Amino acid sequence: MRRDTQKQAEPKGTYRVKNWAQYNAGLIARGDVTMWIDQSVLASPGVGVSKRGRPCVYSDAVIQMLLGLKQVFRLPLRALQGFAMSLRKLAFADLPVPNYSTLSRRAQDLNVVLPVQRASQSLHLVVDSTGLKVFGVCASQERFLDTRTLC
Repeated sequence: MRRDTQKQAEPKGTYRVKNWAQYNAGLIARGDVTMWIDQSVLASPGVGVSKRGRPCVYSDAVIQMLLGLKQVFRLPLRALQGFAMSLRKLAFADLPVPNYSTLSRRAQDLNVVLPVQRASQSLHLVVDSTGLKVFGVCASQERFLDTRTLC
């Protein structure tokens, strides 16, 4: 093909924010995550089928919760470990925090897939004995606001 007949690439248009109040509110709403943690999940250690080797210290629900936070905040595993340590300082002083290598090994066995949420909605992570659930504002308020305690 001749060079003069090739289509020239057009420059992409630049995106400009026109409504700064809405843009800032959207950025703030991205970090709005509420975690509902059942106390029985935190009290019970990891229970599994009897296998050779060291028994699991952390339950599947705790690992799923941390991996869900990893997906929500797009954190690498080492940063996730630091985030979990800061959560422990705030609310759960007596609980151990899994190492990043433990999270990596356990993530291979657990499949954590979060549904796509709009950026304008707040996100509610619910952790109970059945695992991790993710809800928007309406569903979580209807089902869990009356029966769960906020941690």
